[in-house]
Amino acid sequence: MQEENIMLEIKKVLLGTLLTISGAVLIIGVLIGITTWHTRGVGIHPIRKSAVYIAGELCTINAELSRTVDELEEDFEECAKHHKRWQETKVE
Repeated sequence: MQEENIMLEIKKVLLGTLLTISGAVLIIGVLIGITTWHTRGVGIHPIRKSAVYIAGELCTINAELSRTVDELEEDFEECAKHHKRWQETKVE
């Protein structure tokens, strides 16, 4: 009888722990989802590892010496495309 009570208490503790962990995972998932959804369209557009366009502000292109001028020009052209699209959608 006492062993059954101990087992029942262990099951309650495990269930409580499982529910707590599940709740925490759910909350974290919801927060990640909200953050991801909320930051969409704020104008940060990674082009490649080497370039990022930030709408209406700047385009940063990494110009390591190992990169060719053609590679830099490709990144700049992608920045220009993003800039044009951003201008077309944000004109008031």
